[in-house]
Amino acid sequence: MEGNTVYTLTYDANGGEGAPGVAIKNSNENFAIFTAESLTPVRPGFVFSGWSFSPTGEAMIHAGDLFTVTARDTTVYAIWTEALTEDEVISSATEENAEPLGVFSSSDSNDSQVQIVGDAIGFAFIGAAVILGLIALLLFRQRQPRIISKEEEEE
Repeated sequence: MEGNTVYTLTYDANGGEGAPGVAIKNSNENFAIFTAESLTPVRPGFVFSGWSFSPTGEAMIHAGDLFTVTARDTTVYAIWTEALTEDEVISSATEENAEPLGVFSSSDSNDSQVQIVGDAIGFAFIGAAVILGLIALLLFRQRQPRIISKEEEEE
């Protein structure tokens, strides 16, 4: 049975391009539940953070999220975070006395950019945790009770 109220959801790229199309739901309730689209807009020099009910708000809605709207016409806005350039990433790491292990930049057909920076201290901490875990495992195995045969007991 189709609902008697039509709810329209508009995706606004908020300075970017490629926002999903308008979504429409019918509902018998005073609200409609939408699923956030997985198609994300692009904006050169920025990273898409998610969707918000305000153009300057915080990204609260992400691909696949279910969310409720109560207004018949609702707009969600793309929220952007300025992307760091490779020079800014290296400069930031130098200022914090951390040496970046590497910077990976990749552009796809939509000009979106991914940057990955490693921190030597973080990797050292993980390595130390793994080594300590192995040592604890070896010590635990040595402290396990052993069954001694009568022959061994007599010796």
